Amino acid sequence: MKNAPVLSGSIDVPNRLKQLGLKESILRLSVEQGQGDWANCTLNDPPMFRGLVPWARTLRSVRESMIPEGWERLEDGGQSFVVNKSGTLAITAATGDRYTGLKDETPATKSGKGPKTQLAIAQNTLAWILYGDIRTAEKQKADSRTTWILLFYRDTETSEIRCELSLPARMNNEGQVDDWKERIILTAIPFGDRARIKIADSSTPHIEIDVKRRA
Repeated sequence: MKNAPVLSGSIDVPNRLKQLGLKESILRLSVEQGQGDWANCTLNDPPMFRGLVPWARTLRSVRESMIPEGWERLEDGGQSFVVNKSGTLAITAATGDRYTGLKDETPATKSGKGPKTQLAIAQNTLAWILYGDIRTAEKQKADSRTTWILLFYRDTETSEIRCELSLPARMNNEGQVDDWKERIILTAIPFGDRARIKIADSSTPHIEIDVKRRA
């Protein structure tokens, strides 16, 4: 989405996340947990499992942190979310491409998403039309829930994991989310000798799940 707001920095990001009822520390910890669990996989784990671990463990960690705050688990048509108490905001997780976490670029999800993501994007669009950029929770309506994606990317060249919380706007013909209404850039997470995350098995194969849209 052209001219969509991209927030970054130590002032704008915490302020915006506070409006959404979130904390950067929780989101970054969840991404770190997902990547750490992936790094603990070995070649004895099935390749499909290794491909799913970052997404699954990241979302699990978000849930474990947010459910005590009154958020709830939501399983809807094979897709998993955590939803705030009022039901106005949902979060899921996904692996992004190399542009993830770069404020001057436009990222996309690594793999295609299904019809539930398409429906969530349609709801996001409706909420945007009715309530503008949804800067405050008071403007949100329970029947127009917005769905955000916690997007992450492991960059082996820079030895960092970049992540962002972003509001999807569009899916391309391959089912990838490649356009956003708003992006909140989180602080990158380093990995390597001096970081808590040790990427031990860099030979883990590239895993993609072929998700086709239903007619």
